[in-house]
Amino acid sequence: MTKVKYILKLFHEHPTGRQILNTCLTHNLIPTAIIQETSSLGEKKKQFYETAIKQPLPTIKELSEKYHIPVFTVDNSNDDKSQQLIKVIDPDLIVLGNTRIIKPHIFNMAKHGCLNVHPGMLPWIKGSYPVVWALLKDVPIGCTVHYINEGIDTGAIISQQIIPIAPQDTLESLIEKTVHVGATLMKNALISYQKGDLKSVPQSQEKGHCFSIPCDITISQAKQKLAELATCH
Repeated sequence: MTKVKYILKLFHEHPTGRQILNTCLTHNLIPTAIIQETSSLGEKKKQFYETAIKQPLPTIKELSEKYHIPVFTVDNSNDDKSQQLIKVIDPDLIVLGNTRIIKPHIFNMAKHGCLNVHPGMLPWIKGSYPVVWALLKDVPIGCTVHYINEGIDTGAIISQQIIPIAPQDTLESLIEKTVHVGATLMKNALISYQKGDLKSVPQSQEKGHCFSIPCDITISQAKQKLAELATCH
């Protein structure tokens, strides 16, 4: 079985990337390097997730020091520094643990593609904050691991898992569940890659919608929808 050579890219200390790394390390899937983006966009997205995470996650700093993984910092995941780092490392795969939209000159550098964890069920819910939009659009909550292409969350699907809504669930608990389920799906994808058995299916480009970052009112509406669902259980 060939050991996968991959780079983990994420916003600085984003919970999604932290959980992916933690899950992968428990199965000896050690990245060759980690590239973190430090930016105001990353901080905004990280803060949204950190309010949802109740169970403490190991940090990138802690895990990288424990496993002796090189960590690099960039201002933008698509900038020249990021490109040069990837060129030197020459990975089989790039794994995304929550980043800005990655451009072709970056994701095409990995020999066998770039994999993303999307906290929503593709092709139905693309774009930002899928749990919020899934609730409002009556689409199941879930996670998808897919290849990155030039579209937004339009690449071929590797695996998916629906997350049932429990009566006690909150918006925050559902987001936390997507972090853990997504990490497991990514770990499984990397194991399949090492076995030479990583399969995917193209997405239907006619189905679903791409959503933007929701405003506070929209988030409140999603929470209200979830409360209404709880009363129906």
